Amino acid sequence: MQGMILTSTNNIAQFTGEMGMNEIPLPKVVTGWGYHWDDSARYTVVQMPEVIVRTVNGDGCAKPPSGQTMIFLDPNLVLKELDPWVKLRANVWLELGNEPNNYDASDTAAWTFRWWFIETLNACRARYPHAKIISPGLFGNRQREWWAICRDAFALADSIGFHAYAWHNFTSGDTGDIQRAIADLTTFFPNSSWMGTELGINDPNTSPSTKAERYSELHRSLPSQVLACCWYHHTNAPSDADQKAYNLPYSAWPKLDAGGDV
Repeated sequence: MQGMILTSTNNIAQFTGEMGMNEIPLPKVVTGWGYHWDDSARYTVVQMPEVIVRTVNGDGCAKPPSGQTMIFLDPNLVLKELDPWVKLRANVWLELGNEPNNYDASDTAAWTFRWWFIETLNACRARYPHAKIISPGLFGNRQREWWAICRDAFALADSIGFHAYAWHNFTSGDTGDIQRAIADLTTFFPNSSWMGTELGINDPNTSPSTKAERYSELHRSLPSQVLACCWYHHTNAPSDADQKAYNLPYSAWPKLDAGGDV
């Protein structure tokens, strides 16, 4: 199935409505931004066929919280973030963290994240028995080494998250992100399902419609172990050049040819 990552919108009903009209079954939202989240807005999102809710805690794209020197998950903070979502939908997908190796890619940071990932996953399993857990997508820097260290921990999740970006298209001659990810996932997680929780093309000169066509082609080409591809991203207010380059407006969504393939 195909999914859309929400970075910002001023109309959550329009966002989910456009997803429905284009048969895109999977929104990915982050607990800390994207919309002014209240129960009414969350309820609108969880009516979709599938939903991924990603935590802010454990995000390596930001500095560690006060009192931490590395990025790791805090079970209590994670549960606090996720409670308002899971109370509205018990079988939601939960992505625990985001690119923790972006801040510090060292082995020490990986071992630390591994330990706290297990603690947090166990806390989520106890609190949310029907939820489905996704391990965090990693940044490209030492991704293979992190997967080797976190292999047993991430394998406890229901699906292994991965990220892949391209400048123009998802070919081996571009960034090669997707090729490396699939090869390493095959090595370290051959018996797990895989979830592409962030994928995107960062070329401001490639039209959104062309990007959407390339996303559709990539989606059709991936092995069946890939449960979903979530495209980065939709925003009504890009905050910088990168966000603008990746943005996929509603007008481009028909080119995804998503087909509602849950």
